[in-house]
Amino acid sequence: MAEPARSDEEFLDEVYELALERSIEGESVSPEELAAGREHLVEEIRELVALARSVVGRPVAPRPIVPGYHLEREFGRGAMGVVWLAH
Repeated sequence: MAEPARSDEEFLDEVYELALERSIEGESVSPEELAAGREHLVEEIRELVALARSVVGRPVAPRPIVPGYHLEREFGRGAMGVVWLAH
């Protein structure tokens, strides 16, 4: 059985949650990527991404590259540095 189509409002709610999650984890967020299939909402998505970044309260830096490791997510942050969950 097919899922009922989500309304734009439901879609934007999900996009905000994803943007917030990615911002918390220190990942960059592309409004154009998040709008896939609903390009008419890209301006609203840009605003939601900016809101998510402001809620997190720190600038979102790109994920560092560490040879030999795949960084999953930011695990912790303190005065002396950042701890990453990595494989």
